[in-house]
Amino acid sequence: MKIIGIDESIGLHNCSENEEVYYIVLKSVYDEGYKKIELMNTAIDTKDYKAYGIHVHGLKSVALSIGAIDLFHMARVQELAIKEGDILFALNNNNNFIMKYKAVLNEISKCKKIMRS
Repeated sequence: MKIIGIDESIGLHNCSENEEVYYIVLKSVYDEGYKKIELMNTAIDTKDYKAYGIHVHGLKSVALSIGAIDLFHMARVQELAIKEGDILFALNNNNNFIMKYKAVLNEISKCKKIMRS
């Protein structure tokens, strides 16, 4: 299996090399992904930057756990911007960040083995 944007060796390592568990985790990430995007967008729209930072922090951890390293790095930058009070930076980069997240979710959805889990 090859999922663009995900280093499966990292994800498998984080799932004790258990492919079945990794597929279940990826399916869960997919199933919850668009809800998380909605929560982040709502936090931005309502200027609840603390909530946004919490959602981004959670996504950062999830991204690393599945091996989505580019998404992890983007989340880390967004989280740091919020922590440092650089709201404008976070706002200016949010669209690219969300697009990357959607791209990862889209790639997960293409894997029939995962979607059957």
